[in-house]
Amino acid sequence: MRRMFGRAVLFAVLLMSMVSCDFFMGLLGLNSGFAANVILVEDNISTTVIWDAAKVYYLDSSIEVSSGASLTIPAGTVIKFNVDGALLVADGATLNAIGTAENPIVFTSIKDDSAGGDSALDGITTTAAAKDWRGTWLLTGSVASFSYCNFRYAGAGDCAALYLDGRATVSYCTFSDNDGGLPSGVGEAALDAHAAATGTIITNNVFYNNYWPLAVSSNYNLGSTNTFSYTSGGTTSKNSFQAIFLGGDEINGTIVWDEAELPFVSYHGSQMEVAAGGSLTLGSGVVVKFCGSSSGITIVDGGSFVPGNAIFTDFRDDTRGGDSNADATATSPVDASWYGVYNNNTDAYYTANVFYAANY
Repeated sequence: MRRMFGRAVLFAVLLMSMVSCDFFMGLLGLNSGFAANVILVEDNISTTVIWDAAKVYYLDSSIEVSSGASLTIPAGTVIKFNVDGALLVADGATLNAIGTAENPIVFTSIKDDSAGGDSALDGITTTAAAKDWRGTWLLTGSVASFSYCNFRYAGAGDCAALYLDGRATVSYCTFSDNDGGLPSGVGEAALDAHAAATGTIITNNVFYNNYWPLAVSSNYNLGSTNTFSYTSGGTTSKNSFQAIFLGGDEINGTIVWDEAELPFVSYHGSQMEVAAGGSLTLGSGVVVKFCGSSSGITIVDGGSFVPGNAIFTDFRDDTRGGDSNADATATSPVDASWYGVYNNNTDAYYTANVFYAANY
């Protein structure tokens, strides 16, 4: 009798060893189907929360940091998303994601095993790619800081990896392998700050292998600290569209465009206006391109314009600023394809370094 009982116990132990651990985790209501260090984020964040850098956080839907709440993401934390996954920061909410050079914070696809390991326990059956998840969105009235963060494989639904309606500091971050489409249409750049709140800072970031890297307001000061390529093992990776998208029409602050690695491209087809009391200064080597017969720059009475040696041309002009419309030799610049640069203070058009404009 004892032998039979002992054999029964042994059989039960062997049977349990043959059953997947995920089965028992499922019975306990834990994260069945995921690695043991994965935390499923299923509810909005409504209080002050600090995540654990030793865990991998997984979002398979849109999760909001609600008004009045704050989320702190420490250095080394990995956040993964499904195709419908997104992180929203509401009006009145705060997000602090401060990594380090040695321990960056990673926002990535659930299929990305290079960060946080094989979180979905799917081995090599899946590979991360652009559009694997939606993105991170700072709504109007939110405040955030991102430092040493990696954003990759976002763009589902033509969303930015990081979209700014609120105020943010984005520094020493890397944006790679994101595809939010063209910001000139319904899509968004990898880092889309064309509607960002006053006080936003974008500096010392790296962009590569994105469809379109960066969008900023025409009323935003952009220095030359950001980099739009990455070299590894002798191979240099750039972005499909090597250009910075300009959004907005009125320049009313003291604005300097000093980025010369990529051209600034105005794709919205309307006039940018330097308003009375506003000023626009362009740094050495800057190229500005325009799309559409009505696009150009007008300096109204009382506005200031310091073009320096900047070049103004058609967006199809590959000889100045490179192939910024990503079509190789399929298109060529066309005479009178854009309006021109007009100074209402002097009642004259600029002619120096102006190409293919209707008025020059």
